[in-house]
Amino acid sequence: MTFDMKKWTAPVNALFAAALTVFIYYISAQSVGAVRLLLYFPLTTLFVVQGIYWAGAAGVLSVAAIAALFGAEVGVSMALHLLVISFIIGMMIKRNAALFHEIVFPALLFAALSVLLLFVQQWMTGQDVMALLREEMQKVTQQIIELAQQQGNLPAGSEVLIRQVFATMLNVLPAFLFIEGLVTAIVTSIFSHLVLSHTEEDVVRFSLVKFQITRKISGILLGMVAVAMGLSLTVEPLAYLGANIGLGVMVLYALHGIARIDEQLSRRHVPKALRVILYLSSFIFVFLTFFFVLVGFLLSFLYERNTTTEGGNHE
Repeated sequence: MTFDMKKWTAPVNALFAAALTVFIYYISAQSVGAVRLLLYFPLTTLFVVQGIYWAGAAGVLSVAAIAALFGAEVGVSMALHLLVISFIIGMMIKRNAALFHEIVFPALLFAALSVLLLFVQQWMTGQDVMALLREEMQKVTQQIIELAQQQGNLPAGSEVLIRQVFATMLNVLPAFLFIEGLVTAIVTSIFSHLVLSHTEEDVVRFSLVKFQITRKISGILLGMVAVAMGLSLTVEPLAYLGANIGLGVMVLYALHGIARIDEQLSRRHVPKALRVILYLSSFIFVFLTFFFVLVGFLLSFLYERNTTTEGGNHE
């Protein structure tokens, strides 16, 4: 069954995409925060089907509605994220770009915009945003420690370790923003590809198997890590640059490892549900995470160029 979106007028499509975007943001702000991951796919899909003009009009309309409901500051923040991220992913889908480009570039932009907005907020309010975040992190840490103590699950001497872990998490905030952007881009691509595959657009469903890190890209990633580590050791203000870049690169290698393992398991007709459980288990079992990273790292040197049949070329 296919849906001919061209039968609907462009203004109706734009109004529907804007309304859906505002509805998703409202639900995420009021109750289920995870729903926010779906925020970008309506405008992304509209961009591919109707082009930048109507997608831009829908984006402005949705941002205006969000600003009216939640304030101008939220509206400005959403304008940057919505328009930039949605349009970049839409452009990648329209050009049939490699999946690596389709999800990594938007994730980098997501992290960069988020960090930029933190500095803008600090400049506009005159408050030390990092100090506020550090204070909130300390409150969360204290709540976790108190909860563990009440349940009797806090081993002796682990309180200091927990505080150090949470303090370190704040130092690698850019890396976590990149990971959030990566997850957001993946979810956006999955839903946009799903909707577009049922239209007249020449777009197939999302497949993680198409995510490949080639030898050239791996060399660039390792070079970035080496430079970042060197700067971290020599330039004091950049002390955590290496940790941030290293964590981001590890996530990319883990994703590549999952993609290659999934390729083999799908060929052997392993049920998708079992494969998903295996991949989600990496959030619980650390050794499994490092296994995916190792597989992704080693296999990246086997690919001189992208070997997937869809999605263009990495190089």
